Amino acid sequence: MFDDSFARSALYFSILQLLRIFMEWIHATRHDIEEFVAGLDTRATIEFESEEEPVTSKYLSDNGEIILSHYGEVEKRLLQRINDKTEEVKSLRDGVSFR
Repeated sequence: MFDDSFARSALYFSILQLLRIFMEWIHATRHDIEEFVAGLDTRATIEFESEEEPVTSKYLSDNGEIILSHYGEVEKRLLQRINDKTEEVKSLRDGVSFR
């Protein structure tokens, strides 16, 4: 891993940094979806205020919850893959011979 130019070391730490950034993006996306779903009730109430069928806002809210649930499943798989890849990269460090 360590060489005279530290090129391998830089690559190693860059990969770990990228994996960490990907995890942050995934968490930020969850936050954005949660905010969107939370705002559905407010937007639906304003948008459909004059409508005779108030059920529409419930449909929007229910669909928002379905989206959030689906994202939760995808998020879990992605984070597990990133954790696995992080451990794989870290284990490469142990297998590299030092000069």
